[in-house]
Amino acid sequence: MRRVVFDTNVWVSALAFRGRVHELLDHAILRVFEVAISMDLLAETLRILGGRKFKFAPELLAAHEQEIRELCFMVYPAQRLQVIKADPTDDRVLECAVAAQADTIVSGDAHLLSLVKYQGIRILNPAAFLAELDGPNTGEPQAREAPALYKVKVKKKKPTKRF
Repeated sequence: MRRVVFDTNVWVSALAFRGRVHELLDHAILRVFEVAISMDLLAETLRILGGRKFKFAPELLAAHEQEIRELCFMVYPAQRLQVIKADPTDDRVLECAVAAQADTIVSGDAHLLSLVKYQGIRILNPAAFLAELDGPNTGEPQAREAPALYKVKVKKKKPTKRF
């Protein structure tokens, strides 16, 4: 089975915006591939979702953390890499992929995508990886339709009055 590492930008996009990137999670639930994550990547994902831009509630963050932990297998990178000089935090993704012996990294990050491949690990953007999963020229997923993931009920705020 393929082993994949999602960059934090993929996790954030899938959880905050849903859309096409969210289909990656559906494929992972169906075990089309295995997903590896490290504590560094998990912590960064939760930090971004809980930060000023997205402001996820603590309960929602806790639910997402548990779901990610159940979906993924945790790896503990033994070495620190220094590959991406322009953004050293991107090295955490490479470390996770190397430790997991991953086949593919899925990322929207320009620094990582510019590598194309690292130690035999392909680096693809979400659209290219989804196109591979969809199969040649069919446009149809190879796996059956997946149930929606991460259905967590959150109370909506009442709209404020505009003057």
